[in-house]
Amino acid sequence: MGLTCTGELDRFLAEDRPLSLQARVDMASPPQLDTGSQVFTFSVTLRIDRAGHYNIVHGSSCDGGKPPAGIPHTGTIGPNEDKNVAVSIQLNDIEEFGKYVVLCASDSGNYQKASQTIALQPMLDYLAQLNEATGQGLPLNSTIAEEFAIFQNDWTMGVSNRGQPSTVQNGVFRPLQFAAFIDPNDSYRIKFFVADYGNNRVIVFHRQPQPWGDTAAVVIGQPDFFSGDTNAGGGGKCSWVKLPHQCCCFSAGKTFYL
Repeated sequence: MGLTCTGELDRFLAEDRPLSLQARVDMASPPQLDTGSQVFTFSVTLRIDRAGHYNIVHGSSCDGGKPPAGIPHTGTIGPNEDKNVAVSIQLNDIEEFGKYVVLCASDSGNYQKASQTIALQPMLDYLAQLNEATGQGLPLNSTIAEEFAIFQNDWTMGVSNRGQPSTVQNGVFRPLQFAAFIDPNDSYRIKFFVADYGNNRVIVFHRQPQPWGDTAAVVIGQPDFFSGDTNAGGGGKCSWVKLPHQCCCFSAGKTFYL
């Protein structure tokens, strides 16, 4: 008397067959950027040819890197199911973990594995081009829910240079314009520029300023954060500033105009 093993044999053959993984980035829905957290999100559609699991890693391999933006991107997926996953990338992680994410998949029994690398450069190029939409910077969008003021200590304060008798690092005098720009020269981090008209300078933050007490990281047009004279107290030079009204950025963030 013979035994019928067709079902078990089919399962064994299926487990022994290499796993097929397909992935595509949905560029029809452009990456969304949160300027406050410096996190951008894009959509990826995954498909494998049998039931299994997926994991997405920011880095160059499934064994290295980190969860994108520190958030686990894992889940289950059905056979030949189109699984849409929102992938979030922290811009501050680009320098350490690179411009790639790896899509890692395995079957339900973890017998077969597959991976596919997706380059982040097209998304970063798209974000950098936002600088050029008007030259006036990125649309400001932040996860900070509460209202707050910058360059003052509280809602009741409304004085120049935070009430100090001279120019300070964390204050302004008659600011006329502010804008956020992607900086391709610094791993695509966001830089926040303020045309500080009354202090004859432009100050730069390495992020969108946080509530109440943030201080600038770079000053343009003055030798330090505590000087505010026209043309830095001397004659006109290219590195000095007189009553700046506006700043803008072009060439995908590589050319700055004042």
